[in-house]
Amino acid sequence: MADGVENPPRSDDRSRDEPAGRGSLPTLAYDQGRADLGSVPLTELGRARRTGGVLWRVERYLASHRWHGWSLATVERRCRSPHRVLDYMQTCFEYVHDQVLHGVEEFWQTPEQTHALRQGDCEDWALYACHVLRRAGHGARVFAAFDRNEGHASCLVPWKKQWVRLGTRGLIELDVGPTSAEVEVARAAAESFYPGRWECCSFVEEFGLGPLSRLGTRALEPRYQWILPSGSEGGAPG
Repeated sequence: MADGVENPPRSDDRSRDEPAGRGSLPTLAYDQGRADLGSVPLTELGRARRTGGVLWRVERYLASHRWHGWSLATVERRCRSPHRVLDYMQTCFEYVHDQVLHGVEEFWQTPEQTHALRQGDCEDWALYACHVLRRAGHGARVFAAFDRNEGHASCLVPWKKQWVRLGTRGLIELDVGPTSAEVEVARAAAESFYPGRWECCSFVEEFGLGPLSRLGTRALEPRYQWILPSGSEGGAPG
């Protein structure tokens, strides 16, 4: 990673990433214990890259002060890989539900709005990551999946020899290659959200940015390509 900051450890957890609660993302394993960072001498930073642990967190913490001052154009120029984009977002953004942030059930922010607020929920994170990765030349997609009670959105991108999903804990590898059919990528991504219980999923091409009620969201559904677990394709479920 550029600027002397190493990539965070990648998680092997394939379960759906859940927000820990309103106002924050789950505490990452390598972020625990940040309260005692101030007692670590800065001269130890060189050893941080070799040893990891709390010293590596010091280096990442100091880098975050630079990152918070970046414009969106700087992020587009400096964050050229899924690892880098995810690390930037985890460091600089907060997960906040639309009801808390905007006072409505659904509000899809533009990447510019998300960058200015440094807050948003799953679809805002997905839209932002997709925007930055596309600027870097990657074929990123915004993807949504639903079970009986809820839905979740994320950014998918072909990376090296397979598709990956940007989760809140790290990159989640999908068991499909970059040349796999779209329907197979969608099924693999939906399984990573809701293993064995997803009901439908979609690549979101019409972002519908702005405030959306349940009725408004439903009105946008014909623009999506819905893929059911059985493999049949057609309109969204009622």
